[in-house]
Amino acid sequence: MSKKTARAKSSPPKSRKSKDAPKRRKPSRRKSESGDISPELSAAGIEHFSISESTAAARESKTAAVKDILERSAKRKTSSKAL
Repeated sequence: MSKKTARAKSSPPKSRKSKDAPKRRKPSRRKSESGDISPELSAAGIEHFSISESTAAARESKTAAVKDILERSAKRKTSSKAL
């Protein structure tokens, strides 16, 4: 004798495109006013612009990190004085 097991019917495969799926936006080009265009379009000008932008971004990041550390340190000192 063999046991018969009831199997659940599998649902039909869903189509990859669904009406509920969010629509993808077409990639768009940014305007040059976005600020990522080198003022000089020579190879040296683009390189200088790229390095300057990277350096400025790194400096901003580090400045924000130091500011955050100092603010947290100040909060800890004031909260320890309150105790």
